[in-house]
Amino acid sequence: MNPESILQSPLDFLRYMREAGYPVFHLSNIFKRDVQYAIRDYFRMNFKKDIGTRKSLELSDKMMKALEDEGLVKAFQGNAWTLYHEEFLLPPQEEEEKKETAEESA
Repeated sequence: MNPESILQSPLDFLRYMREAGYPVFHLSNIFKRDVQYAIRDYFRMNFKKDIGTRKSLELSDKMMKALEDEGLVKAFQGNAWTLYHEEFLLPPQEEEEKKETAEESA
């Protein structure tokens, strides 16, 4: 298992972050620390291995560069980037309300 393999698909990594409960939404801020923790969680969950703080920090730097190179994020300030990918749009409020109503009546 090569820790660098996570860098091969930055979009899939963002999908993992969203599924894992990290706040990943179109036009929201992505913080380097969140990416670092998500990378560490990813390895713990998928490989039962803790890659450590230094390696996860190194990989988070590379991941943010990969995300920028693919045009998925743009630097905002310091350790924050803005996500630009419509796949991560929030569902319209009406859809959420209908979904909640349907679940309550079930």
